[in-house]
Amino acid sequence: MRPTLPACVLTTLAILACGCGGDTGEPEPLTLASVTDQVSDCGGFTRVTLQAAEPVPTPAYCDAEVLRWAYEPGTQTLTVTNTRVTLNCCGLHSMDLSCTTQGCTATETDAPQEGGLRCRCSCVYDFQVAASPFAAAVIPLTLARDVTDDVASPAIVWSGMIDLAAGSGSVVIDAEPVPMGCEPPVI
Repeated sequence: MRPTLPACVLTTLAILACGCGGDTGEPEPLTLASVTDQVSDCGGFTRVTLQAAEPVPTPAYCDAEVLRWAYEPGTQTLTVTNTRVTLNCCGLHSMDLSCTTQGCTATETDAPQEGGLRCRCSCVYDFQVAASPFAAAVIPLTLARDVTDDVASPAIVWSGMIDLAAGSGSVVIDAEPVPMGCEPPVI
């Protein structure tokens, strides 16, 4: 007669055998065919163009930092724009969008200029990234800001769901007006 293993031992061995595969538990990155970014000079973009009208009016430019998004179904392009971001005037700026099977993260980067130089003033900037292809769906979006010489960075600025089928939308990130040094861009 052949000895048998208890059912709990067999179950444990089956779980261990399945768990030893290549799955690291990390979300799989998604391949985006095109990602382009644009960052304004101090003072913001002279013209911020979104694909569709915003369903809810947003505050005046200097009154709030606003995250806007627009989806163009014909090209399957998602454009994410964050306006009136207050940062040090002396910095190198960029924006990137990365996606996994669990959502997308738009990251604004602010790094010191060559030699680590910073100024004693703040400016407002607009960050924009456009990427494709995206199917019209509800996706999780996180906005992160990485001020590379700040030990508390990167930081999540906003996180939520956006419905690409709606065409466009916006959310107020910071409702505190800029007290000095902000002039609305020419539209």
